Amino acid sequence: MLYGPTFIVSYRSSKNDGDELRYALRSLAKNFFSTSPLRIVVVGDKPSWYTGEHVPTFRHDGKYRDILKNVIIGLRHTYNDRRVYYMDDDMFLMDPTDHILLGAKGLFSDHLADAIAYHGAEHDYTRHLQATSDFMQAPGNLSFEVHRPMPLRTDIAYDRLTAIWKQMPPESEHPYIPFWRTIYGNFVHGTEELAVIVRDGKIGTVAELARGEKLGVPWISGSDALWRGKLRNMITKHFPEKSPWEA
Repeated sequence: MLYGPTFIVSYRSSKNDGDELRYALRSLAKNFFSTSPLRIVVVGDKPSWYTGEHVPTFRHDGKYRDILKNVIIGLRHTYNDRRVYYMDDDMFLMDPTDHILLGAKGLFSDHLADAIAYHGAEHDYTRHLQATSDFMQAPGNLSFEVHRPMPLRTDIAYDRLTAIWKQMPPESEHPYIPFWRTIYGNFVHGTEELAVIVRDGKIGTVAELARGEKLGVPWISGSDALWRGKLRNMITKHFPEKSPWEA
């Protein structure tokens, strides 16, 4: 079969059996336009309802290490596709499109400063950001930690992410690792493609969801707590029909 765009998704099993992933794929099936069928590759665990392409992996590291490992394995599996998209399992496409830009949220230094102000310097997320800053060792970089899929050149991404993996100390020695999206995005920005500043579609509170501030982004996401309530209610109403990748 001749496929259209390829999406790699890293997935860890959950109590709700991949409920968010189910609706993320439904949103792709409805709103991502392609003249050929999309290729979906789920790397890691597998929900019981999922019938698409699956690459199993073992879970033995922390959350961010497992994601990095799964992305590397997914890139190796799809290497001949040359260009793919990486997508988290909780990203929902709310508006029709046929492409995805390399999106950044702004200067990385501003992102780190905001995280320190909001979470504190010792928060796990902040310390991962600091590890990213230490790894890049260059001012003026952009932050690519936005809640939307990321376009990847399989050859470049595989080489860069594998290099990051090889440089990481063991989890027991240093649990905080650099965020691969920001490292890859800054590596290709201005050479392979130009990044654009985008709005982040992460919805943090019920009040934000009620105000509809993130609609029209067109990708939205939300916290686990929000998904168990009003966000799930909204998403299920938008995407009631099964995708081609579910039983």
